Amino acid sequence: MRYLALTLPALPPLSASAAHALRTLITGLAAILSVASAAGAQQPPAPLRSPASIRPTTADLDTIRLTSGRAWRRTVSPHFVVYREQPVSGTSVTATIDSLEAAWTAAVTLLGRPVAETPRAHVFVTASRTRFAGFVPPEAKGVTTQLRTGDDIILMVQNDSVRLYSRHEVMHLVAVRAWGPSRAAPWLVEGLATFADGRCQSSTVVAMSRDLLEARPALRAQDVVERFLDLVRTERGAAYVLAGSLVDYLWTSRGREGVHRLWMGRDSLSENAILPGTGGELTRAWRMHVAQKAGATPGLSTASFLRAACG
Repeated sequence: MRYLALTLPALPPLSASAAHALRTLITGLAAILSVASAAGAQQPPAPLRSPASIRPTTADLDTIRLTSGRAWRRTVSPHFVVYREQPVSGTSVTATIDSLEAAWTAAVTLLGRPVAETPRAHVFVTASRTRFAGFVPPEAKGVTTQLRTGDDIILMVQNDSVRLYSRHEVMHLVAVRAWGPSRAAPWLVEGLATFADGRCQSSTVVAMSRDLLEARPALRAQDVVERFLDLVRTERGAAYVLAGSLVDYLWTSRGREGVHRLWMGRDSLSENAILPGTGGELTRAWRMHVAQKAGATPGLSTASFLRAACG
């Protein structure tokens, strides 16, 4: 493209009075702009507001990122976008990612179904039990869900008294992706995740379940199935351990496909009890399986379990 030079006609000279008026106007505007600039420089930028609380029905990723607390360090792995509170060492970040990716591999292998590798789930790890108030109950150690925006998120607590529940929470994520949204009752949803974890402080889920069942000779499998949420309210740790060991038994007796049928709501459990109010075949088989699998593995003291459940 070529450009042509234009010749503009000369403007007539301003009169003395007009020139003086123009100089006065320019000086006044400059003074106004100078004052405005100084005032603006004294005002700090408006800080990002942190939500007072978050709710699953209205939250998005920005809502969670802006919760009151320490700033996040963001790292990306093959299946996760991980947020750790700063200051945090590179070693700790690597350990978190390794734990999550190992949990992903274990869950996919256990369920035996193709799993969508993307989109990545967003994982937030906090030391505070109250940072995600309104989303994670104070007594809980993690939650896995999907936001209204479609983003999968995992919120976890990790501090000196709470370990990172990677296997538990990642199983929730993978189960939905591999098996579809659950039509099962909460006992199976949480029981499957607890079974996938398998750990209970320095012991195992089945060893702790063995001790709990020995202390509760009248407890039936149907009590866990039908009253799981009531048990969670009164004995949260015990409810999860018992549900996990029941899934362990069902996995052994019915296989992966049998548990999948329960997940999809295509099958149910029955005690087949001879007398009303007594444990039937299901309860007896469950108790026997737990006792045999736990063997002589040491459990936990009552005080230790009541204080921290499975960690």
